[in-house]
Amino acid sequence: AVVSTQSTGEFTLLQLGSSLGSLFLILLSSFNMNFSEEVLKGLDILADEKSLSDATFKTFVDISLAVLMRQKTENDLLNALNSVDPITLKQAYSALVTLILEAAKSGSDNTSFSGVLEDRRVAPARVTFLSERYTQLKPALKKLLSATSFHFPSVVGVEWRLDYFIKANSVEKINVPVYRVALLTEEGEGKTGQVEFACSVEQLQDLVSKLKDAVKQIERSGTRT
Repeated sequence: AVVSTQSTGEFTLLQLGSSLGSLFLILLSSFNMNFSEEVLKGLDILADEKSLSDATFKTFVDISLAVLMRQKTENDLLNALNSVDPITLKQAYSALVTLILEAAKSGSDNTSFSGVLEDRRVAPARVTFLSERYTQLKPALKKLLSATSFHFPSVVGVEWRLDYFIKANSVEKINVPVYRVALLTEEGEGKTGQVEFACSVEQLQDLVSKLKDAVKQIERSGTRT
C-alpha cells in the first residue's frame, strides 16, 4: 500500500523535496550569468543613448530580429543605420543576437530576459520594447533553432511527491519513504515531455547536494564575468 505524505507531518522529508524544486528553479533561471565580457559590453551599447537614439534603437532591434529570421541580411542593417559607427553597430548586433538565441534555447521567460537588460542599465522603455519583440518571436526562434541544430530537451520544471510504503506481503509494517520525481522537459516546436524516476531519501539527498554544487559553480562563473 502507498500513502501520500500530505498527512504524515514529516517536515524534514518534505523540506528535502522542496529543496529539489527550488534548486531546479535557480538553475533554470541562471542562464544569464554565463555571458562573456565582450557580449556584456555589447549589451551596454543598448543602454547608451548617445550611440543609439530611441528611434535608432527600435530600427536596430527590428532589423536585427529580421536578420535572425532570415528576412534581411547584416548588410541591410549596416545600410539602414549608416549614421552609426559600424564597429559599435556590429558589437551591439552580436551581443543582441547572442542574448536572444541563448534565451530562446533555454526557454527563458520575459522576466528573465528583461532582467539581463535591466542589469546592464538599459532604459525601461527599451527593455519593454525589446522584451515584447522577443516574446512575439520566441516560438518562431525556437522552431528555427530546432531545425538548424541538435540539442537535448531543456528542463523547464520539476514536480515531486513523497509516498510511504507502509506494508509488504512478508512484513506487517515497513514505513519506507519514496520520492516520485518528474522533470518537465521542452524541445523543438514546443513539444513537451517528462522524465520520471523514484528514489530513496539518501539518493535524493545526493542529487540535491550535486545540484547545490552546480548552483555554486554558476554563481562563481557569474562573479568572474
